[in-house]
Amino acid sequence: MNNENLLNEIARSRQLIEFKYHLNEQPNVGFRIFKGKRIVLKRGEGQKTLGVDSKLYKAETPESEWDSVLSQDSKMTSLMDYKSKQLWSKLKKDATNKSYAVASLETFNETYPEEKWDGVNVSVKRETNREPVIESKKEYPLIPMKVPAQLSPSSDFFIDNYYKTTDLFKQSVQNDLIKPISEQMALLNPPEGKPKAYLESISVFTSCSRVPNTQSPDGKTYDFATLSQLRNKEAREYIISELQKIGVLVDEGTKVTSNWEGSNKDGTSGPEWTKNNKDKPKYEQYKYLDADIEVVFNTQLKPIEDTEQKFVKVESDLYDIIFIKKGTPDIYIRLPKISAFLNMFRRKSKKSARPVECPRF
Repeated sequence: MNNENLLNEIARSRQLIEFKYHLNEQPNVGFRIFKGKRIVLKRGEGQKTLGVDSKLYKAETPESEWDSVLSQDSKMTSLMDYKSKQLWSKLKKDATNKSYAVASLETFNETYPEEKWDGVNVSVKRETNREPVIESKKEYPLIPMKVPAQLSPSSDFFIDNYYKTTDLFKQSVQNDLIKPISEQMALLNPPEGKPKAYLESISVFTSCSRVPNTQSPDGKTYDFATLSQLRNKEAREYIISELQKIGVLVDEGTKVTSNWEGSNKDGTSGPEWTKNNKDKPKYEQYKYLDADIEVVFNTQLKPIEDTEQKFVKVESDLYDIIFIKKGTPDIYIRLPKISAFLNMFRRKSKKSARPVECPRF
């Protein structure tokens, strides 16, 4: 309200007060005083807030100086309640959101001299997003190999009636397995600490013929099942030992299969012995040793991207910081309002309503 209106209202009130004194001298006249019209001298200001939007406010301080800047936050934290202080402390240590903390402090320092904020509120909510995942499979070449590769499986790989391997078997392992693997490994340059090759699997198949066993060099006569098992173990252990010598990794993940039963399931294959020595050459084919080996070489093939779109749920903390300035009330005065009325004396009637007889009706 301007000064002219205020002066007019004061003059009107003064006249009413003078009229009140005049009325007091008049009989049968009363008066009442009410709250008068409110006169606003100065309008107050409403509450003001400023939210620090992470999309609009970015940290201007170099990242190397963030910790130094965040350590000078005493004024800002003095305006926080206990919960906001805890969240602010957590935010400053959050590597993902630390830039938001720096931007918020920069904004506070820039606006406080003019706004004189009364409070700072820090809140956080858990946000879950679906983000696409691009997967590429790391694939390495697996090479299947056989021993023997150039000789017949029924060659003289074992001493007759015994389980010890011959030089022919050892030579076959070196030529068919160790030499080509070594040559390939020499071309590889895997990451430090990683093997150049890995034995994925080894399967050894052994069998005796039905020609009866006789005394072996150690003085024992082995039955078919025992002899086939011992030969299987001897061949497998030799192959693995030679692979390890050249640096091929063999561990608990390597699949090992030992098939010593033969087609007759008792360590032999082929028909029953005719007991005719002339037929002995015919049974040689049923006495055999065969090994399948799979080796993985540590040279990555071209990555194959998964064509199916996949998503992963990613949870993150979404912080929100608001600066608050309390509002101020209106400054006003209220002048009295006087109302006059007649207060005349009236005699109270003693008659009341009652039932009567009326001859006119």
